[in-house]
Amino acid sequence: MKKTEQQIKNLKDALVWWQTVPERNVDLATWRDESTPPYTCNTICCFGGWCAVQPLLVAQGVQVDDVDGSINIPSLSENGYSTVSNVALELFGDKQMFYVRGKHRHDKRKGSDHAAVTHRIKMALKERDQYTYSI
Repeated sequence: MKKTEQQIKNLKDALVWWQTVPERNVDLATWRDESTPPYTCNTICCFGGWCAVQPLLVAQGVQVDDVDGSINIPSLSENGYSTVSNVALELFGDKQMFYVRGKHRHDKRKGSDHAAVTHRIKMALKERDQYTYSI
């Protein structure tokens, strides 16, 4: 399936707002650092964690969902998307977008986690007319 107009818009918007997230605040293996209040200047999150507080995505129904009261993950519960892979697919047309470093098909070995997400977004835009990959 091709990416929808909304998915392409979300990817283009993400390229802009992702650059405002400090590189030191990105860890693709951590939904949110539990030692800091949610989304402060010291918060460490993966891409999915940051998506849960972006106004453009929140307006589309993205919210933080507590799983077993221990971790916060992005959800689109009104659409019935309970897994993070389905949230990533709905928002960006790429089920792997929130994966840990090294598990996305476009990840490179070098560079920061922040750079890896930027690369994923750019590659998803490049693939916008191609079929999405499924697991």
